[in-house]
Parts: sequence; C-alpha cells; structure tokens
Amino acid sequence: MAEEYKEKIQNWNTESKEGVDILADKYGNPDEITNSQVIWYNNGPWAKTVVYEARDDHHFPMKHTDFVEQSIFYYVTSDKFTELAEFDGSVTCKRTAGMISAKCHDEEANFLALNLAHDINTNKKTVEEARNYYVQAMKDYRAKKDVPYMQSLQFEPLKKQESQYLDQELVKKEELDEIEESNK
Repeated sequence: MAEEYKEKIQNWNTESKEGVDILADKYGNPDEITNSQVIWYNNGPWAKTVVYEARDDHHFPMKHTDFVEQSIFYYVTSDKFTELAEFDGSVTCKRTAGMISAKCHDEEANFLALNLAHDINTNKKTVEEARNYYVQAMKDYRAKKDVPYMQSLQFEPLKKQESQYLDQELVKKEELDEIEESNK
C-alpha cells in the first residue's frame, strides 16, 4: 500500500504530498487512495482523516490553504450551527451522521479548531472569544510555546450511535410506496 499511495500522489502539489507523508508516518498506510484524496479510518482520535490534492484558500487566521480534513463523532445542537460557521468556515457538521470536521493545513490546526468548536457548542466560549483564542494559540505555537488545544482533543469524542441525529419520521415508507404504486 505504501508504494501505491506514493505512486498515486506523485503528481500532486507539494503541500498535499507532504501532508500525506506526515500522516502516513504517524498513522501508517492509508485505507483508501484515489487520484484526488487519501483516506484513513479510525486513526488516532479521528473517525476519518482525508488529505485532498485540491486545496481551499482560507484567510482565517492568516492566509493559507486547507487540504487536511479530520472528523470525529460529535453531537452539535441545531442552534449552534450558525455560531460554528461564524467561528470558522472550515468547521463543518453533518447532523444526521453525527460528525464534525475541521479542514485545515495540518492536524494541529484541526485539533485547535475542533477544541474551540466544542467550547462554542458547550457555551464555554463565544464565537469572538474562540476566534481570539485561535489567533493567540497560533502565535504561541509558532513561538514554540505549549498549546494543549493543538496537541490533542481536550474532550472525548462520542461513539457514532451517541452522536447521530436521526430526526423524526413524519411519513411511513409504506405509505409513499402505496402512493407511488397507485399512480402507475
């Protein structure tokens, strides 16, 4: 698998290739490889890690590109979606699947984003406080200071069955099948 992933990404941009190599050194060979992404499942604290060949330009907290997406099982209340989007557009939630993801340039920034998203979701920080903390944490990290929020998750991710929001069934599948059948 190691040679296969190296071969598949040989024409990728340098940043994304380096991202794959760093994560492969830490988590071993990827579980899936395509021409545009490399994927690990259940690696470390992550339910899923994806490195994309394509990068997204992002200007918070400084100009950089996002290409490493890491996801955990986590429950976000519906009233917090807007706040999380205001905090960082690279933090995304899939409510039905019960997942939250951060997509940045490295794992340390993803830890930081998800720890702060957790603080927002649990009312420990406002959006403004989280954004200010993010900037200071980045400065401290670059100054080689200890930044626990960038080293690991500061909370325990959930199990999939604990994080999903399955919503409410308002119509039975059988009723829809009957309607479809009667209109044939």
